[in-house]
Amino acid sequence: MNKLAEFLFTGREVVQNKAEALHLWEQAAALGQPDAMYSLAVYNINAASDGDKTVDKMRALRLMRRAAAAGSYVNIQSTIAKLC
Repeated sequence: MNKLAEFLFTGREVVQNKAEALHLWEQAAALGQPDAMYSLAVYNINAASDGDKTVDKMRALRLMRRAAAAGSYVNIQSTIAKLC
């Protein structure tokens, strides 16, 4: 589900659909997929950096921590350090 969301978000080999990508990341994160949690957190961090006031940075931090606890292979600790 995470890979499909990545393809939809970037438009790689499919028609770009960011809303559907976010929906899939939310579903996958709710099912406990650590890479989806990480992707959703990164989206939130980037959106906040771009000035989106509707984004919750604390939620991004919680998602990062959940992803790390669930065994995400991504180096999350450095990203968490940047948020704090």
